[in-house]
Amino acid sequence: MNDLTTPNGLSFFNGTPCPIISKDKIPFEKFAMDMLKAGLNEYSIKELKKIHYEQMVDMESLLTKICKKNNGLTTNRNIKKWLKTMDNRSEFDTEILWYCNVYILLKLKVIENDNYNGMVFYSTN
Repeated sequence: MNDLTTPNGLSFFNGTPCPIISKDKIPFEKFAMDMLKAGLNEYSIKELKKIHYEQMVDMESLLTKICKKNNGLTTNRNIKKWLKTMDNRSEFDTEILWYCNVYILLKLKVIENDNYNGMVFYSTN
């Protein structure tokens, strides 16, 4: 995507941006808070921090591994391979999961919004 302005911004974990970027506004903040509230019915905050962090480590590590094996780039082909290894998740579901997890990890203060993790928004103004 040449245009860096997206309604959802870019979501980074461990220096890796989510490889799927929608041009449509996705209310990931609301989805993330709903996920967090539902999780609190079964888990403690400490457990949720661990669950969401480990899920992101797994997702990001797998994406990085696939890309390194296949030309080092986050191409559409590599993204499709990545999705297949994650139980054939759809691009939309994976994008939401990535964005929600990063948002939750920021809210729970597991990661900081810095050069390697968090959300980045660009504006043409």
